[in-house]
Amino acid sequence: LGKTVLSKNSVFVAPAGASYDLHTDKYWKNIWFHIDTSQNWKNTFGESPFFRRSKFAEDIEYSAEKYLSEAYKPDRNLKLLEILSELISFYVKEEFTIHTSSSSNQEIEKILLKIKTGELKNIQALETAKLCAITKHQLNKICEKKYSMSFAHICLSLRMKRARKLITADNMSISDVAKEVGFANSFSFSKTFKRFHGYPPSILRKRRES
Repeated sequence: LGKTVLSKNSVFVAPAGASYDLHTDKYWKNIWFHIDTSQNWKNTFGESPFFRRSKFAEDIEYSAEKYLSEAYKPDRNLKLLEILSELISFYVKEEFTIHTSSSSNQEIEKILLKIKTGELKNIQALETAKLCAITKHQLNKICEKKYSMSFAHICLSLRMKRARKLITADNMSISDVAKEVGFANSFSFSKTFKRFHGYPPSILRKRRES
């Protein structure tokens, strides 16, 4: 994550085994949950720490405080504790549930359009997920449901198709085309192009010039 500033009502997730370090120079009111490491939660959270603004911070805070208040009473109401526990679990699960009506889908479409037109040369899945306020795993689930491909594969496909169009339509050098579609050098570009299209960009250029 690098150095990140968490604001009020932020949710921070660190999957089991993830490395992170939190510091603060002022009083913080935190609510910590240790969630089991079942495959469902692993799929939801992914493998890297992340943070975003919480949709249910106030609801979770209220329910958690009510739970703690009741739990420390000598004559605590076990039925109430069970209800509050289920309520907290609901809010936590809802926090990370993908809703197809959310703005995340629209944001993904905007980013893919920018890749297609060249306005954006390349972007990593993790960075995209942060911009869309979802996890990397959720991003790929959305893409696989709609396009039957991961986000990274979609981006690669768009970049390679654009590269082919530039080589056949413009007088740009292979090196310039490589930079235009987000590659650091022509060697890695040519290798990727050949793996995707089945032939190197130099062959396509020769066909165009013949």
